[in-house]
Amino acid sequence: MSLISRSHLLSNLDAELSSVLHGPSGKVNFTIQSGEPSGLSMKDVSSFFSSLGKVDSIKYVRGKSSGIVNFYKESVARKIINKVVIINGCTIHILQCFSDLSAYPSPTRS
Repeated sequence: MSLISRSHLLSNLDAELSSVLHGPSGKVNFTIQSGEPSGLSMKDVSSFFSSLGKVDSIKYVRGKSSGIVNFYKESVARKIINKVVIINGCTIHILQCFSDLSAYPSPTRS
């Protein structure tokens, strides 16, 4: 039998409570389809996605060809799934994070 560390347990509990209090967030992946990834900064990525709605977190390393954006509202993420945009000369494809958003419609929450 393996034991779960206290910090791991508290971290999971905090994440669950956060989703209960704030509702589900919307996570999307993005990939750089063309352009030079080294020319795309975290500031560029953050500025673009923040203009679409409140962002909880962004995971992107300059020079890598993909990243993850976690929006505060699931509805914002749903609106941009499978869109292609250009940020600082890079063509970006926004994809569904399969573990987070359903491909099927669900009732909207206010």
